[in-house]
Amino acid sequence: MVPLQDAFNRICREHGFTASLPGGTPTTISSSIVGRENFLRWMGKYPEVVHKLQRKSTDFILRCAERTIAKYGAENCGVYAGVPMESNQLISASMFETFAKPYIREIFDCYTSAGVKSITVHLCGDHRANLPHWKDIPLPGRTIFSIGDEMDLERTGEEIGKDNILAGNVNCSLLCAGSPEEVFAEVRRCLEAGRKHPGGFVLMPACELPPDTPLENMEALGAALFEYGYYPSSLDENNAETRNWTKHGAAAAGRALPRNRPHSETVLFPCS
Repeated sequence: MVPLQDAFNRICREHGFTASLPGGTPTTISSSIVGRENFLRWMGKYPEVVHKLQRKSTDFILRCAERTIAKYGAENCGVYAGVPMESNQLISASMFETFAKPYIREIFDCYTSAGVKSITVHLCGDHRANLPHWKDIPLPGRTIFSIGDEMDLERTGEEIGKDNILAGNVNCSLLCAGSPEEVFAEVRRCLEAGRKHPGGFVLMPACELPPDTPLENMEALGAALFEYGYYPSSLDENNAETRNWTKHGAAAAGRALPRNRPHSETVLFPCS
């Protein structure tokens, strides 16, 4: 077990959060060991070396996972698995099937067999050609699939099915460098597409939230969420409380919310 990760997990458990299982994939670790360019090149020139690397990386992940689960219990563990190196911008679907899928399947089989229920898979980049392969990977129901802005929310939702949760995919460049009006329109797009997924939807940035995102753009994100972040059945025009929420959202649509907004005017998210 990695000492730093174990120390972090201990703090998480002390505060009621899940312990983190090894995220990422063997491909990410292997490419970090030998360099991304070498790793991608070796898939064609030295496939047997790539498989040896993947085997070692997989065994490392499994050992860390088994010790973490033994220490904290599967019910108290979760995993956020970023999948960047398997993007179709870097490798083809057939290369994913040959060099990545068998090892990813082995890792997630370990997690699900142990009883881990909290799993998020972040498909970083364009994984459209890989999506059918994820149906062969053992995952618990209600797994969250978050996607980058290279992918389409509705199509991805169809591929992952109603038993899993869809998440994404607000463009990070717009969050960081776009105008509040552009951010508002982008969040509206995500909400209107994502809420069609029968398995449920989580609004998220396409990748990490840029640390230098302007406050005005975060306020525009909230304004769009207040106005469009509802399923159709909750949009009751005769409900005064709903009208109040949408009124605040509409008022903020054309301008950022005031920075020093009085606490008494704070609009709460509906929790139904």
